[in-house]
Amino acid sequence: MIDASGGFLKDGPKNRLRDMDIHKIVDVFNKRLELPKYSRMVGFEEIEKNEFNLSLPRYTDSQQPEDLQDIEGHLRGIPTADVDALQGYWAVCPQLRHTLFKDNRPGYLDLAGEKTGIKPAIYEHPEFAAFIHGMNALLAKWRKRAASTLKALKPGCHPKQVIIDLSDNLLTHYTGKQLINKYDVYQHLMNYWAGTMQDDCYMIAADGWRAATYRAIEVRKNKTTGKVKKVDNGWSCDLVPIALIVARYFDAEQNAITTLEGRPGNRRRPDDGDGGRTRRRRRGIL
Repeated sequence: MIDASGGFLKDGPKNRLRDMDIHKIVDVFNKRLELPKYSRMVGFEEIEKNEFNLSLPRYTDSQQPEDLQDIEGHLRGIPTADVDALQGYWAVCPQLRHTLFKDNRPGYLDLAGEKTGIKPAIYEHPEFAAFIHGMNALLAKWRKRAASTLKALKPGCHPKQVIIDLSDNLLTHYTGKQLINKYDVYQHLMNYWAGTMQDDCYMIAADGWRAATYRAIEVRKNKTTGKVKKVDNGWSCDLVPIALIVARYFDAEQNAITTLEGRPGNRRRPDDGDGGRTRRRRRGIL
């Protein structure tokens, strides 16, 4: 029994399943996993006792615990129970808890410093710094392996299989890591795949690693006269974007141009385009 009702992205009036939600459902079903408040193996005997009613709440409790309000905590300290509930963090950074909190009275704690100093205290703590370093190293290891796989792609490869293998490897790489939800990491990869990476992969599958350039011709139609003209907006390349070339090889020149454009005398007026010239002609300016 799987209750995946809590895994979705709110999109206006609709709830949409993300790639991570679908993958988690498939993983749990295929591997027969039991996850707290998400899935449970149920025997036929239990189903029979429930008169063969397959309503999920009869078998899995997906309700979130009620947020209990401690009035004493609001007025006179931080409830120790609230801090204990963050045990997953203290397991990774056990001394960080003592850095952030100090004893108040039985059952309650106080902050060891000012509220404004909480974030710096966390980020500067050696245990947290070591955790971040470890996570960066973990990502770098997977990225290096993935880069070798991607650079070896040949014309005729199958992009759908490429992302399946890549994402499954990523899930395996992050399985069991503390404070890290592997499906969240998976979703970041799938977002990048959908937005950028899959287009490049399909181009490599079709033409190989050939970064062909072409002229970016824009067709414009004058709304008043109906005349159509073609405007050459320079060259473009799909596999290697212009922005990447500029950033890699012409960064100093781009900064110089940006500086010149930012000077008061060099700023373009809103009507400096073709439409502006047309309007000035009508007024007799040109």
